[in-house]
Amino acid sequence: MVISSRYIEVAGLRTHYLDAGEGPPLLFLPPSAFLLARSYQHVIRGLARRFHVIAPELPGSGNSAPLEQEWGFREYAAWAAGVLDALVVDRAIVAGHSNGGGVALVMAAMYPDRVERLVLVDSVGVREQPSPVRIVGARVLDGLLEMPLNVRAWPDPVHNIVYHSRSFFRQIRDALTADLTRHAPLVSARTLLAWGEWDHTMPVRDARRLLSLLPPRSSIYLASRGSHDWLVLKPEEFVGAVFHFCEDQEAR
Repeated sequence: MVISSRYIEVAGLRTHYLDAGEGPPLLFLPPSAFLLARSYQHVIRGLARRFHVIAPELPGSGNSAPLEQEWGFREYAAWAAGVLDALVVDRAIVAGHSNGGGVALVMAAMYPDRVERLVLVDSVGVREQPSPVRIVGARVLDGLLEMPLNVRAWPDPVHNIVYHSRSFFRQIRDALTADLTRHAPLVSARTLLAWGEWDHTMPVRDARRLLSLLPPRSSIYLASRGSHDWLVLKPEEFVGAVFHFCEDQEAR
């Protein structure tokens, strides 16, 4: 499966994205701090067996344009809808991981007519009582569990610190303090929460609380022994969960 590297202009900003596959459109939003789109190549390749996968790097990260002013989740959500406009896509399955999950959640609340189904993967902004100290400690623990990924992907955060330092630290701050659960009741799309069973950064108990706020027949998938970035280390398991969710006849 060929993954193409492309550029488009969205809201006046040059946006880098990876493109693969044919079929129903699936907008995949990686986080904007620690991992770039390239670290999800196995995920993208797997999803592209059934979908047309569009994986843009958020402005202020990766090879997309830097931001002159800091953005929050609402600005990123408006930009994500603009990506669909630029590619002439009316509706898409929208999936997001970590900070990208926060963007996807807010996008689904702000632009419900653009989101066919929603997949949130260990999304930030769902802790019942956000505590920066505890989240940082939990992130360190998850990092120890994900050492093979850290060895492979360490250039990603370095790239963002060097080229997008202001946005990098804003996204870290938002991940530590944001409460996005107020957006959940506004989501109309059937939603899958795909979560690592051992995610310490955004624990499963908070995912279950988020699930209770989402539309009926939404569901949760727990990756056994998976931590915060489990989908990168277990791409086939994640892809299988998404395929099953999208094929569920009750979801149609």
